[in-house]
Amino acid sequence: MKNIFKTTKRITVFILFVFIFSDLKAEDLDLNTEVNDNVPAAGTTVKKWFIGGNVGATFGDLNQISISPLVGYQFSPEFSSGLQFIYNYSWQTVNEGQSNQSSINSSTFGGNVFFQYNPISEFYLKTEFEYDSYSNFQTTQNTTINQAVPFLFLGAGYSKKISKIATINAGIKFDLLNNINSPYQSGTPFFYVGTGIGI
Repeated sequence: MKNIFKTTKRITVFILFVFIFSDLKAEDLDLNTEVNDNVPAAGTTVKKWFIGGNVGATFGDLNQISISPLVGYQFSPEFSSGLQFIYNYSWQTVNEGQSNQSSINSSTFGGNVFFQYNPISEFYLKTEFEYDSYSNFQTTQNTTINQAVPFLFLGAGYSKKISKIATINAGIKFDLLNNINSPYQSGTPFFYVGTGIGI
């Protein structure tokens, strides 16, 4: 449990560093100017489509690193939706310290559909329906098990504009389904940091 708290502190410090650094860069480049998203400047068009992605990490009984590129569409300054593609690599030790200790490594491919609501420009609420295919390799038995798991995530985050078309974001989400085949314990938090660029 102490390791989880230490890891959470490290992730929080990293996220704060990212936002402080982005503020400094925005000031250096004179990009930190207030923009009214509802009123585009003369001769410009609103960027409706956007691309981006997240990197994430979860540490505890199950450790995971994830990379998730995405493409989305902004219906209004408040609402957006899109598709995200998922790749995760995870590892865990089972029965640690016992004679039957073993390691399990897993590669995951999947995707999700997300809906995001921004009540204010820098804060958002997000829901995602995700479906992942797991390939688990267990060292002691030298076996591979494949299974599919659905998730329904609910979360929130903070988004910071760093230029006229680019943002960075950080957030946390939780799975509401807790499927019986899920490798995560109920209540496991998922942290992520990402970016988006209007196209």
